[in-house]
Amino acid sequence: ASQTTRFNISKMQAVITLFSSLILMTTDVDVNKNEVAEAISQMNGVTTLSFSKDMVDAIDLDIDVEDKIKHLDGDFNEIKLNIFGESTPDLASNRETILKVLNKHYKEIDLEDEDGSESDALLYTKSKGNRIYEAHLLLLDESDNTFTVISFIGDVVVTNKD
Repeated sequence: ASQTTRFNISKMQAVITLFSSLILMTTDVDVNKNEVAEAISQMNGVTTLSFSKDMVDAIDLDIDVEDKIKHLDGDFNEIKLNIFGESTPDLASNRETILKVLNKHYKEIDLEDEDGSESDALLYTKSKGNRIYEAHLLLLDESDNTFTVISFIGDVVVTNKD
């Protein structure tokens, strides 16, 4: 069973928030296994863009999480954009499979729009201690069941700013 943490967030802040979730996680995980990438690799008709060059110091910022200032610092090794468009075979089945994998192996960070309504974005992370190794952001389009998975792989450290 996955744990859920609720944040009030605009869609534009979703990518930044994915790194803030690190501070809430303390479970042991296998950081060398990317279950999302494995599942997507078995699917047909997915448009994938992959950026695998080390992006040193890609993250260096302060954020407010539950009224505490946290500093995020780290690097990305890989960013993947996976687009499941209308022409993707078995779109509904693929979406269900991705959600099952995420709910089984990752912690969900519940995102809300600024007005408090449920966001069209879902965020899942994998971390160990104060380090986040994977973050997967799902952008959902309920009108046609299409969706996009943006995966960030790397090593981001969260420390208390105070």
